[in-house]
Amino acid sequence: MAGKRINKSIVVFLTLSLFVGMVIVSAIMLNQLQRRDPKYFIEMAEEAAQRQQWQPAALYYKEAWQRSQDASHLVHLGEMLLNNGDVRGALGAWQLALVHQPDLVKAHVSHLELLLEVARLNGRTKEWEDTRDAAVKLLEALGEKTPQQIAYAHYAKGLALLNIRRQRGEDVPIGLEELRLASELDPENTEYAVELAAQYVRRDRVEDGKALFQELMTRHTQPGASASHVRLVYGSVTPRFWPKCGPGRCATKRTRKPQPKPMHCSNKRNPFSKRRSRRIRMATRHTCN
Repeated sequence: MAGKRINKSIVVFLTLSLFVGMVIVSAIMLNQLQRRDPKYFIEMAEEAAQRQQWQPAALYYKEAWQRSQDASHLVHLGEMLLNNGDVRGALGAWQLALVHQPDLVKAHVSHLELLLEVARLNGRTKEWEDTRDAAVKLLEALGEKTPQQIAYAHYAKGLALLNIRRQRGEDVPIGLEELRLASELDPENTEYAVELAAQYVRRDRVEDGKALFQELMTRHTQPGASASHVRLVYGSVTPRFWPKCGPGRCATKRTRKPQPKPMHCSNKRNPFSKRRSRRIRMATRHTCN
């Protein structure tokens, strides 16, 4: 009887041990499967981004992209890289996203926004050309669905064309037309109309610019960001409305009458200069021209 009890206890112990081992193995396998799932890395990336740990968040999004091949993860990867100060890395991530999914609008917009910012800071022709090309691709991807994004694409394209043609010494009506189209498509965005008015003034179309500024100031009378922006830019270009000699009046050029030289000054060498006292020579030195 005692032997049967011992054997029964051993069987129960082995059964429980096998069950516990299977549970542990299942947990390990489930953990490994979760680590292969892109959602796991996305959650880790979001947690890191909330803590503003941009580099780890970028690594997690990159891992999610490699496991899923979903181009939207590359958009988030570019954002994390940009937050970490890696401009080239961000542009590269968005370009890669557009290679895999050319109609990904969010990647187009992020790519264009950064290119426009870089072009404004540096002002090189190549950077403005890249901005123009990115704006054209965004317009192709958008179609006619989102007027606000279409307006932004025309705005960026207009600025790029204006700067490219200015640097090449060419005419700029196409760039102005793009800015006008952007302001018509999105009239709520004051930036487009303000930029158009300022460009009118800079391109010697002062009356057109002045009229548009007056219209904007009449429309935005209440205190706010839009009203402040309109008046700030208007104040920066206002001197172009004035004549070159000054606001409202031209000052006459004043001529200074020539002052007669002292009687003791002469261009001729004074033969008696060695006999003069030091005081007289010092006075002559300071009063004669």
